[in-house]
Amino acid sequence: MATKHPDGSNSPPPAVVPELGADGTERVEDQELAFWWDFSLDEDALLRDVARWDNVPTPTALDLAAREVGLPAARAALAEHQRRGEFLKREGGTAAPTITAATNPGTNAEDVLAEWYDPVTHAELETMFPADGQWKNWAERASDNGLKAARVARARFNPYRAAQWFLHRGIPGWDQARVDRVLANNLPPRSQHQREFLAL
Repeated sequence: MATKHPDGSNSPPPAVVPELGADGTERVEDQELAFWWDFSLDEDALLRDVARWDNVPTPTALDLAAREVGLPAARAALAEHQRRGEFLKREGGTAAPTITAATNPGTNAEDVLAEWYDPVTHAELETMFPADGQWKNWAERASDNGLKAARVARARFNPYRAAQWFLHRGIPGWDQARVDRVLANNLPPRSQHQREFLAL
């Protein structure tokens, strides 16, 4: 998309040697021109970001989850920028209060994947990821071994987060592909439509 000059043309603005007013400061007209030119460049960058997320390949569940976070965030940033521009044009100024987008800055791809699952017990984790009965001991020592990051309630764990913890222990015979297949086979009914993104 070509960036438009504030006068509506597609040509870049001519180089302007700022003219100083009687008080020795830059003319307001030059300040406005520079502001809106920069504003249009920023909008172009935001549009490209939305397009990038909208067309990003999603061959894996993690890629899909990243897109589910990145695309709404990019759209929200663009909408905020456009709302600010509308405010400035309406008010006739070049400064406006920041409009905070309704997004969760703490959300990431793994948060999205974890939300696909309901909490399970250590016995259920043992069934999913057999470890010679070690899940009971791991669950009891979750505060010491790091499994607490997957604990969502007393004696209840998020399967996705527990699976990643298990994978990082380097258990022989387990890799990301095998873990993903097990996770795909254990999605709750509410998340069955996500199965194809894990069972690749």
